[in-house]
Parts: sequence; structure tokens; C-alpha cells
Amino acid sequence: MKALKLSGIVLVMMALIILASGVSGFAQDSSKVKSKGKHTPEQKATKMADKMKKHLNLTDDQYTKIYNLNLDQIKWKKESKTANLTKVEKKNKKKEFKAALKSILTDDQYKKYKKKHHKSWFRRTFGIF
Repeated sequence: MKALKLSGIVLVMMALIILASGVSGFAQDSSKVKSKGKHTPEQKATKMADKMKKHLNLTDDQYTKIYNLNLDQIKWKKESKTANLTKVEKKNKKKEFKAALKSILTDDQYKKYKKKHHKSWFRRTFGIF
């Protein structure tokens, strides 16, 4: 009877060891994980402006204005995290950004931007598309 108990305990221990080693195999390798927050506002603004230039065929003048607009927006968002802003203030800033963006882009570019922006928001929010 003791031999059965002992072999049962050994089997359970072996199962736990196998299970633990299998689970650790699914853990993310830290070298492959993207580091968030490591980029400067200028790098983020450049990346955003580059994407917009590619998708919206921006002129050099538009690119410069979009870069500056994105840079201001990124810096404002960073600063606003520490400030106690109301929803109305945040909403007004968002409206200002959209108005400035609309003044820089042509009508066709702005429509294309809204369509792409809405799709990516929908994907992030609901996980489909």
C-alpha cells in the first residue's frame, strides 16, 4: 500500500514538473518584446508623419506641418497625463487637432485618413477587420 502511495506522489511530482516546464516555454522572450515608452516624442512624430506620408501621399510642405502637429499633440498628451484635465478640455484639444489636420490635408487625403483611422480604431477596440 505504501508503495502505491509513494508511486502516486512521484507521478504527481513528475506531472507538475512537466507542466511547469511546458508553461515556461510559452513565456515571452524579453528580448523580443517591444519596449513601450522608449521613443522620444520626436521619434514618435517622425514615425507617424512617415506613415501618413506613405498612405496619404503628402507633399514635403504637408509632411513638415503634419510632423509639427503630431509633435505638439504627443507632447501635449504626455504633459496632460500629469495634469488634471476635464473631459471637456481633452475633447476641445482633440477638436483643435482635427481642425488643424483638416486644414493641412486636401479633402481626398482627409477622407482617406478618416477611413484608415476609423478602421484602426475599430480593430483596436473590437479586435476585428
